[in-house]
Amino acid sequence: MSLGGRALASFPNEGTQALYRGLSELERIDSGQYDSKWYAVFTMTRHEKRLTRLCEERRIESFLPLYHVKNRWKNRCTVTVELPLFPNYLFVRINAQKRVHILNLPGVLSIVSAGRNLLPVPDDYVISLRGGLLAHKIEPHPNVEAGDRVCITAGPMTGMEGILDRRKNGLRVVVRLDMIGRSVSVEVDDTEISPIGPARVRRPAAILN
Repeated sequence: MSLGGRALASFPNEGTQALYRGLSELERIDSGQYDSKWYAVFTMTRHEKRLTRLCEERRIESFLPLYHVKNRWKNRCTVTVELPLFPNYLFVRINAQKRVHILNLPGVLSIVSAGRNLLPVPDDYVISLRGGLLAHKIEPHPNVEAGDRVCITAGPMTGMEGILDRRKNGLRVVVRLDMIGRSVSVEVDDTEISPIGPARVRRPAAILN
């Protein structure tokens, strides 16, 4: 390969590396990597795992939160299965201008939006959710209307705010993702939370194409 009549191999090593770094930088800019954000995708029922595989095949970064639940069949056998934490939803990290790549996937109904603008999911929420799934027992929780609002002060979900839910066997903090109107509950100790005032219930954002 030549460049300006000189063999590329004859360039100084540092210059060649800089050239490759420049080309790589242009490729990342062109692909929209620097502008990509997390978005919630609304799917057809029971299509979450299939869409996750399709995203992987197309090299689209995705995240499908799963939790474990034990099911007992009629023959009294108990099996543990993985179910979506947010039924009908998964998260993808894309450049908003390339939304068509997601909307064209079979099984996708829409991307959570407000009018024509996609609503990004905060990076901190996705990072905390991933950490919480690894370190805590997280399960779906019905949407809440009232309760003590608290902040988690220890563990991988530090900084997340939610509603305190008291149970006979301990405490849980219900964390709500307003834009899709879904909640999860996280096991906590009374030393891992601090009160921050009364609960404020927000209406979920509209889900539009």
